[in-house]
Amino acid sequence: MKIKQHKTPKRLFLFSRLVVSIFCKRFCIIGKENIKEKCQNQNYIIVSSHISNLDALAAIVALGDILDLQITIESTLFKPTEPQWYIFQLTGKENFSPLQYEKLAKRKEGKFNPKDFEKISQKMAEGKTPWIVIHPFTHEEKMQKAKIGPIYLAQKTGASIIPTALEYENASLSLAGRINRIKALIGRLKGNGIATYRIGEPVKLPKIENVEIIEKLYNKKMNGEKITEEEEQESLRVVEKLKTQADYIARIISEMLPPQNRGIYGE
Repeated sequence: MKIKQHKTPKRLFLFSRLVVSIFCKRFCIIGKENIKEKCQNQNYIIVSSHISNLDALAAIVALGDILDLQITIESTLFKPTEPQWYIFQLTGKENFSPLQYEKLAKRKEGKFNPKDFEKISQKMAEGKTPWIVIHPFTHEEKMQKAKIGPIYLAQKTGASIIPTALEYENASLSLAGRINRIKALIGRLKGNGIATYRIGEPVKLPKIENVEIIEKLYNKKMNGEKITEEEEQESLRVVEKLKTQADYIARIISEMLPPQNRGIYGE
């Protein structure tokens, strides 16, 4: 197969295409025309559901020829002790931006850190397009409650959001763990592994006033400074608006998935 031109760095693009071809018998892209003609002069953030470990790689295969993608990942994976570390080294660790997570007894939990998004904003200023999920990864193969991170980034940078979702027809949708990956490969040999990557119309969210208070109060807490009641109330107001917009984007994304994968957004 001829290698198409790409803007995402070659190593990352080719690695993603290889993995997608291993697990997908057929890979279809729907809706790329929504942004193909606009992407040269627009500031975008790709926001995705996250019910499969193929989600980020599928985005690179689908959009890496027109956008230079910056993939956000859990910070717990961005360590030499983790197997994924070697993939990041192989494909260029500068193409990945860790978001703060911590390991608990039986799960991992994200910790909203405005500093993470400051670094991603700098990458965007250099011409990168972030890929970020609207909810944490889940083994249940259903969308979870939306998080505010992607919305905060969009408000901070003034970027439009491209909603995306991957539908993957296989016995193992999540591809989480060795056993599920083996099941997926067996399913692929049996004729499963049909993937459809859907790209929605770009969404320009209404501006939320004073979103910068989130970072202001974070810095105050880190420096041990006193936060006034007025500041606390204003922060709560801004966070509620961010949550409302996050749910709005999550519902758009959920409609790109089969009903059984929509989770709380299909109720």
